[in-house]
Amino acid sequence: MRILTILFLTVLCLSFTSSFSKDKSRRWIIEIKDRCKTEFSTQILATIATDLDGKAYVFTQSGKILLQEIASFKGEKREKDFPVHHFILPTEHMHIQVGDGKVSLYFNSPNSDGIYNADFLLFLSQKNGIWERVLNPGNFRFEKIRFKKIPTTDELQERIKEDLKALIVVLTFK
Repeated sequence: MRILTILFLTVLCLSFTSSFSKDKSRRWIIEIKDRCKTEFSTQILATIATDLDGKAYVFTQSGKILLQEIASFKGEKREKDFPVHHFILPTEHMHIQVGDGKVSLYFNSPNSDGIYNADFLLFLSQKNGIWERVLNPGNFRFEKIRFKKIPTTDELQERIKEDLKALIVVLTFK
């Protein structure tokens, strides 16, 4: 199910390519909101922010999304129709440029069944300085039944962290 979800998102995102992907580089600002506010969520979100801040990803000709350094090391060529995506965390004195993207991640409290979930929104900055919403992929649930056995808290935390990072990166390649 996890693989199908990621494949679906990849196809969805690739379908948006023609609208604004001809740039050679795009800066994506990662905005993370913790609506859960527990130690569990704080650790996940801090790790995601640290892992993605300052990283650059490319879409390769072989159809993979890889860190730019790994793609270069493996000899993978970047698909020319897709820009290099640079991820950064917002700062107080940041100057927003036309064409910058923003990924908003809202990590929500678990529902009544104890299932954690997250909402995503993607925006592009316009000439007038306003963020225009370009994609609302919706809510993603992190169900425990995807595991072969009931996960420990650490296993669940690791899985959610990896899924959220993958979703952030994949969703920006539209």
